[in-house]
Amino acid sequence: MRFINLGIVDYNSSYNLQLEYLNKKFKNEIEDDVLLLLEHYPVITLGRHAHIENILMTEDFLRQQNIDVINVDRGGDVTVHYPGQLVGYPIIDLNKDRDIHKYIRNIELLIIEFLKEYNINSCTKPGFTGVWVDDITKICSIGIGVKHWITYHGFALNVNKSQINYFNFINSCGLKNIKMISMEEILNRKLNIEEIKIKILKLFNNFFKYTENDKIKKTNKISFTNENKNTQIPYWVKKRISYNSKIDVMFKLLKKNRINTVCESANCPNIIECFNISKLTFMILGNICTRNCRFCSVKKGKPQPVDSDEPKRVAEFVEKLNLKHVIITSVTRDDLEDFGVSQFINTINEIRKISKEILIEVLIPDFNGDKKLIKELLNSNPDIIAHNIETVPSLYFSIRQKANYFQSLNVLKTVKDYSEKTYTKSGLMLGLGETEKEVIEVLNDLKKVKCDIITIGQYLKSDKNCVSVQKFISDEKFKEYETIAKNIGFHYVYSGRFVRSSYV
Repeated sequence: MRFINLGIVDYNSSYNLQLEYLNKKFKNEIEDDVLLLLEHYPVITLGRHAHIENILMTEDFLRQQNIDVINVDRGGDVTVHYPGQLVGYPIIDLNKDRDIHKYIRNIELLIIEFLKEYNINSCTKPGFTGVWVDDITKICSIGIGVKHWITYHGFALNVNKSQINYFNFINSCGLKNIKMISMEEILNRKLNIEEIKIKILKLFNNFFKYTENDKIKKTNKISFTNENKNTQIPYWVKKRISYNSKIDVMFKLLKKNRINTVCESANCPNIIECFNISKLTFMILGNICTRNCRFCSVKKGKPQPVDSDEPKRVAEFVEKLNLKHVIITSVTRDDLEDFGVSQFINTINEIRKISKEILIEVLIPDFNGDKKLIKELLNSNPDIIAHNIETVPSLYFSIRQKANYFQSLNVLKTVKDYSEKTYTKSGLMLGLGETEKEVIEVLNDLKKVKCDIITIGQYLKSDKNCVSVQKFISDEKFKEYETIAKNIGFHYVYSGRFVRSSYV
């Protein structure tokens, strides 16, 4: 048996490798059977007989959490893969006896035998594939494919619990009343997956009768020819979440009250965490933008007419949630004579009718640099005016073609020129191809226009049409930028992987 240890990989890469070995075996280009052992980045897979209604969350919700949904050509219904779950893909020639049921039973018995080594009692369940620890609790799922009597796909054993809560997003295996459990939860300790791979490999040699003369060929962390290899979201960038019913309530309330949020439209990675504590950023003037920024997943095109009732609905929602700090942003409306300033003012005024104690922060577009409009906005007395610089000047042409770096600086300068007491705030994304020198130059430029607050976060591709990530920034580097910004003189600095303009 040829053993290939892939580490943590995206689903499509491992699937393509399975097909590559399957075709080589079919063409007699290799004699060895093959066992791929790996972990997957979070993904939901749908088997040949899956029912889409067994995915309990919306497509937008899953996209916001960076969970892919992929249709696959294995048996079974729907399942989840995540780092911490050991996945095995055996590519085994069954032409000798052509008994698929026997093969599946062998996989089940192999896992049961393995779990005995950890004093975990497990069993099969009549009428259902996989390995169970009791009648409603499952620890290992099995779904296979067979072509030319050669197997592919395989098993998924829940070893560590890291993101096992993702099973709450589906009816696992198409069953509504089962619980998925991990070895870590049973043993109350984390396990070393690399050690487990060796134990599993030895059992494969026993169960499938490979002779002592057969050599185990091991390849560590094979490389893939994949244009997205360098920008695959690392596991440590994934947002860990805890989902509960409060999130459903928030989504329903927003829909019922016809409230747009940038949290949803921009596929913010923090959405579940924020909605869980009734924190959100209102997005007024519709959800279609007239600009074409390539980092943003907000819809582009022809906007809808301005909704005159929107400011009042936002204020009522603020009162309903008892918010003490309200953040209001908008799409850019270059189609409007006042670029949408009056809608900001009306919204602020409606909120002030509820309470004058509510802190109001507005995250504004550039209003085409019109100083008169900025002054009108200031007359409505927002507490904080934010305008994001977004990236470094050298990237504006490729990332923000309809925006102007110096115009954005002047927006912040104009606020301070008219009102020293009003706090100004800006946001900067990293990972688009900027240099450290350019980042520091932007920080200095912002301080020259008396910007008080700066947020620095990791750019993440939130839509297939958005520009790709060029680099993932380390926690240490974010900490370094935080120190630099403080030394430059910003009053407040928020620097970190998931920091966003409205999430600090």
